[in-house]
Amino acid sequence: MQKGDAMNRRLFAGAGFLLCLGLALAVTAGAAVLKNNKTGEIITGTLTPQRINGMNVFKMQDGSTKFITPSEWTVMEADVGPAKDLPSVARTTCAYVIPISGPIESVALLEALDKALAEAKSRNAAVVIFRMNTPGGRIGTAEKIIQAIEQIDWATPVAFVSGPDKKSLSAGAYICFACAKIFMAPGTTMGAATPYSRESSGAAEVDEKMQSAFRARFRSLAQIRGHPGVVADAMVDSNSGGIVEVFIDNERRLVTEKEAERLANEHKDDGKFRQGKTVNPNGKILTLTSSEAAAFAIIEGIVPDEKGLLAEMGRPELAVQEASWLPGWVAKTTSHREKVVQDALDAFRVNIKQVMAYAEASDATSYLLPAMRYNKLAIGQLKKCAKCVTDLERMAKDERYELWIRSQSLSTLKAEMEALYTRLQSRKAELDTEYAEYLYRLRRMRGY
Repeated sequence: MQKGDAMNRRLFAGAGFLLCLGLALAVTAGAAVLKNNKTGEIITGTLTPQRINGMNVFKMQDGSTKFITPSEWTVMEADVGPAKDLPSVARTTCAYVIPISGPIESVALLEALDKALAEAKSRNAAVVIFRMNTPGGRIGTAEKIIQAIEQIDWATPVAFVSGPDKKSLSAGAYICFACAKIFMAPGTTMGAATPYSRESSGAAEVDEKMQSAFRARFRSLAQIRGHPGVVADAMVDSNSGGIVEVFIDNERRLVTEKEAERLANEHKDDGKFRQGKTVNPNGKILTLTSSEAAAFAIIEGIVPDEKGLLAEMGRPELAVQEASWLPGWVAKTTSHREKVVQDALDAFRVNIKQVMAYAEASDATSYLLPAMRYNKLAIGQLKKCAKCVTDLERMAKDERYELWIRSQSLSTLKAEMEALYTRLQSRKAELDTEYAEYLYRLRRMRGY
């Protein structure tokens, strides 16, 4: 037993030596970032082969010296050796930009967002910047994006309205107000967040119940993030009461017109109240330019780019990294899925056209057997239509494809197919009766 214990001790000692040797080889030739396995302390510098009292000398980046036991540290980064490709706090702390451009609609955008956030987290991003360049889109899609933003507890989520279209409207404004800070580029606009329902006949405002729920959600997001709740209200509902700038003891507030009137009466004798500009009159949906948003302190500031944004946040040292792949991936994936749906619709139309051709041929011929054959072909072709509809119904239940499939359109296809099926079955019954009569007459003629 003692002999075995002694052997185990020698094996462990040898392994510890190899570990220390490997660590030293990985970092002595250049700078390294090490993390203490117990305390989590991170140090940057060069591990030298020099040893004092059994500890290695580590020359810190600032010129000082630290004595460490290599086995107690993990290499996070090294200029040479196998550790050079590992993630590094020093190398990857950054501001990560996620571009959201174009309509906020497809599930592909949500899938890409999840991937981008995972990438940002793996790079230890301190700030996640959502670059907003959108006319808006589906509230359901925007809500899922907001839920993802609310889960970011490892970085500061920031909205930056910027891009060729110079706007973040509707669902885009909704997303902006979910972020901890909002910045805008010069000449951009934000707002007009009235929710709409999308039917085949076009867009229409949602009913009062849904609008009230959305308004409450929007206002809650704004208040949680420290944005003015009345601004969120005015972006959603034209009858929210308007917005007025007031000052009480020179402290600026944005309030409704009714609230401004109440405050004026409350402070009419103490001289503390002063009314400023009308931000938005009652009866009008609010859309703000960057200058207006900055003037009324609704945003943090107007900046030309992400570097300017980080400077305003007091984080100029952060490197800017971007999910530049995202817009292209979303466009490609969305286009592919739309094509899959369109191909199924086109296949239905091709098959239904052939059904009609066979049915007309069956009706047109005066010969019984060809009429029966054409009718049978029509029924067979109609089965292909049914398969197309089944595929479309399956895709309609899959959120990746349902964007391009309207329940009304599916109902129209099914009604068209069912009407043809009824017609063909009626024709089949008619031809079967005629054929039975033909066989009866034939037997009579042959004396059966």
